[in-house]
Amino acid sequence: MTTLLIRKLLVLIATLSLSANAWGLVFEVTNAEEFQAALAATGDSGSDNTIMLRGNSFDGNFRFNAKNSGNLEILSDPGEAPLIDADNQAYGLFIDLREASYTIKISNLRITRGISRLDGGGLFIAANKDFPSQVILKDISITNSAADYFGGGLAAHGLHSIQIEESAFEGNTAKRGGGGVSIESKTATLSDLRINENEVRPSPFPGFNGTLPYCYPISAFQGASPEADKVNGSNGNPSPQGGGGGLLLWEGKYQLKDSEITSNNIRCFGGGAAAIAALGELSILRSTIANNQGSYSLGGFSASEQDVHRTIPLIDAARAGSSIRESVITNNKFQLSFANLTPIRRTI
Repeated sequence: MTTLLIRKLLVLIATLSLSANAWGLVFEVTNAEEFQAALAATGDSGSDNTIMLRGNSFDGNFRFNAKNSGNLEILSDPGEAPLIDADNQAYGLFIDLREASYTIKISNLRITRGISRLDGGGLFIAANKDFPSQVILKDISITNSAADYFGGGLAAHGLHSIQIEESAFEGNTAKRGGGGVSIESKTATLSDLRINENEVRPSPFPGFNGTLPYCYPISAFQGASPEADKVNGSNGNPSPQGGGGGLLLWEGKYQLKDSEITSNNIRCFGGGAAAIAALGELSILRSTIANNQGSYSLGGFSASEQDVHRTIPLIDAARAGSSIRESVITNNKFQLSFANLTPIRRTI
């Protein structure tokens, strides 16, 4: 019996209910084993499927691999918000869209204690621009997760479009950038978000003041992969790090509205932005960006200087079309960083 048939049989046996809808299958799952079996079956089928989470807790590390183009919706009953507790073992949920175009919708889900040796500790969505995919996230909470590279809470890279609304990213950490969230998408709409108390905390660079972590602004990133970083680091210079303690936005067109970006941090010497680092076009509307700070310095200016917000421009070489309207920006150190440079996309 093939592996595919075994997976499908497991789902048929394990799920509480399995029914056909007008477009595909509906899987109703009550525990972690059933959830992973449903993810495996829907990834292989490539049709339009729904996974309904019928439990309060789904502890473990979950993966969806799209083999054929299709749609997948993961949801729960109204008012419910099941929890994925990754127990600091691996990703909370890894969605791999690198081999097929897909539409992913996820709503009413909490993820905590995810950890990644690459990107996206809580939720990692890896797509391929050759296979345009779109993602919709609503009422998502990702907390206390960590990534060695980008997006401690969420990393969504290589997408055609992404929409995130009514969601929270709090208490997450990344070593390179995007302590809370890292997004690379052609277009993105981010609304009613809470991105609070996240942090970029690079590994110490022993050659610089002994153990002081060193950062470059996000515009200085050189490495496109862990392998490339090793090469770049071999010439005696620290591998590029830092950028976006709360939110890191790669090349693309982004709209951030009705959101709070507060109390995020970047702990390193030499560069980076504590609140938002954006390399593309960013429009900010009716949002609050407050109490974000760097721990050491940016461009040679001490974090203790009262006029640091004046000596370092709020928007530096912003892309045409970037704007901030009807927003409150206050009590930040190293507030926002816009770079008029094209980045090298992160790969895995």
